[in-house]
Amino acid sequence: GGSDIPAFGLSIGGTQPQSSRSPGGSAGTSTPEDGAEALSSCDEEASDDLEMAVGSDAAVGKPAGYVKLERQRSANVLRSGAGAGSPGYPVRGAIALGLGKLAGSCSSLAGPFTGAVPIVVLNFATCATYGLLMVEGTTIDPQLLVAMQLYSAGVSGVFLALKSGCRVTIASGDASVALYTNLWLRQAFHHPDCTDETREPTAIASVLVMTIMMGFVYLLVGHYRAADLVQYLPFPIIAGFLGMVGASIVRGGLVVALGQNLASIADLGSAAISVPYEFGAALGLVFVLLVLRRVRVPTNVLFMSTMAAALLLFYAPTTFLRIARSELRVRGFLFPISEPVGPLDIWWRLDMSRVTWSALVPASGEVFGTLTILTISLVLRVSAIDSAAQANLDPDREIRLTGLVNLAIGATGGVIGSHSPGLVALNREIGSDSPATGVMQAGLLGLLWVSAYPLTNVLPRFLLGGVLMSIGVVMLIEWIWVVPLVRMTTQSHMLVVAMTIFSCVYGMVPTIFGGILVAALLLVGRFSRLSVLKYHVSMSSHSSILRRSAPEAAYLRQQGERVHILGLEGYLFEGTTVKLVKYLQQAVVALEPQEPPTRGNADRVKLKRPARVAPAPDRDETEPAGAAGNDDPSAAGYEPEWAWLVPHRPDFLVLDFTHVQGLNETAAALLQKFARVCTSHSIRMVFAAIGPNDVTLLHAHGQGAAFRIFQNTRDA
Repeated sequence: GGSDIPAFGLSIGGTQPQSSRSPGGSAGTSTPEDGAEALSSCDEEASDDLEMAVGSDAAVGKPAGYVKLERQRSANVLRSGAGAGSPGYPVRGAIALGLGKLAGSCSSLAGPFTGAVPIVVLNFATCATYGLLMVEGTTIDPQLLVAMQLYSAGVSGVFLALKSGCRVTIASGDASVALYTNLWLRQAFHHPDCTDETREPTAIASVLVMTIMMGFVYLLVGHYRAADLVQYLPFPIIAGFLGMVGASIVRGGLVVALGQNLASIADLGSAAISVPYEFGAALGLVFVLLVLRRVRVPTNVLFMSTMAAALLLFYAPTTFLRIARSELRVRGFLFPISEPVGPLDIWWRLDMSRVTWSALVPASGEVFGTLTILTISLVLRVSAIDSAAQANLDPDREIRLTGLVNLAIGATGGVIGSHSPGLVALNREIGSDSPATGVMQAGLLGLLWVSAYPLTNVLPRFLLGGVLMSIGVVMLIEWIWVVPLVRMTTQSHMLVVAMTIFSCVYGMVPTIFGGILVAALLLVGRFSRLSVLKYHVSMSSHSSILRRSAPEAAYLRQQGERVHILGLEGYLFEGTTVKLVKYLQQAVVALEPQEPPTRGNADRVKLKRPARVAPAPDRDETEPAGAAGNDDPSAAGYEPEWAWLVPHRPDFLVLDFTHVQGLNETAAALLQKFARVCTSHSIRMVFAAIGPNDVTLLHAHGQGAAFRIFQNTRDA
């Protein structure tokens, strides 16, 4: 209707659209035609501005119908009359569309943020725990190492989350890194060449040198693809390492909760007696977290709600009872007060003019141990994440990336940061499937580092310690009970449990080497059960395919029991060769000619139906047995079965190596030792179809043994 058009065309400011003005510039009367023209003009302006607003969506592949639909929606809004006629309305529409997109983005980030918060708390607790461990035995401020840990966890967390092959990778500190950092720190701090003024800067410089050195080592290991060697490690070793990590996390949580060093079970008992309420609060929090896990509460909700409830239950009564924080610190509920350590404090304390350069690097043995253990530890952590997350990681690429990141971290004032299997497991439990959670938690750690505010002044000991202990307990349950029951044999399961217990007493370094040794022995024992003997026959049933004359062939058939032929297969090493030599000693060398059975021992020799033999020429075949007064069965044209059943020691022993892949030094030594035994019993050994490398080993160990070697079984 024409009556609606003037209302739409009137402007709020008292002016009218250009289409409703007279050519002379004065206001004219609105007509239906003028109103339609104004509506068309306004539609075109809204469409143009909307095209600018959604052009980016069209550019990234949104269908043309999507843009057209948005334009139509904008035109419908204009026709509805809300704010119509204002020249700024198309801009407001674009702003509204942008705000809608922003709201959608915020909604999509809400999930990663809620997942990042508990990971940040745990990561901070890990950094605080390992910072305290790193300065043990020195007077260096632990907050300085905590700040360095936060910086390295933030930087490595961003790069590893974005570039790692696992989309849920989280970076943090590590127990083995903390142990060796403490070793380097103490060696530099207590070096005889250092004075009181040079101890702290020298110790800090030593930590930075260690970080840069390990960055180079990681880079070289990844570049030359040496990380593939970890694939030769048995799965029980990886599971045992994860069990040790879980035990280390539990121990670190106890140290944080109790505020005392725990070097033995006795220390734990005395600490529990001295601070029973703190110890009970930490154990209670662990129990609550485990129970809530059993009822399948979402992990992000679990940790955030539990920590909020713990803080409320702790601070509400103390505030109501007016208990001062200083008293809480004295009683052990809160950490000692720490001064803020800013991002640049490390460089203010690292005065290069006061560094004792001779004290930067410890002894060569400790350097070699650092390089070896930290490299193995990183490879095992990457393999553990690969096994737990099923991400099909490339270990060499991950280690090379870690090396590049730590080179940058060491040059800018941080300690080693790398993959954290425990936090990756937590990230998976939260339900994350993108790097957003890892990047967000790294950013929050960076904010904590920049703010320089020590959260340990506010968070109770039992809260950080209890949360850490719960993560460690979950890892222990999974890797020393659940996974071994499903994927391992009883022997491998016992190895995992033994490694975890052993590491609590003697540490991770000797446990890893001891576990590898035990796993190798178990592997040898399992392969020793394999049989390398393919067949064992005499020449009577296994003659040569070489063409011979009739008399020679008849002679060989007649003398066939004097030659034993053994076909071997597989690979000969210690386990299989020991078993083979024992068989040869029992089945060949130990044979002795036996007497015919008599009435006294007839029950020990089981005679079967006698075999028919040709009768003597001067004897009638129909003459009954015993007619000549002879009780010998052969007199009746029969030969007793024992003559064929009782084996005799051979004169020749042929070992056929056609299907043998090779042998090692121990196998060669054992075979030649057996060859000397055969020589003492007048048995000649013959090796057939043996490879050139194996021939060299046999000759090297063959002093005093008489044997011959042929290229193939036919010639032998």
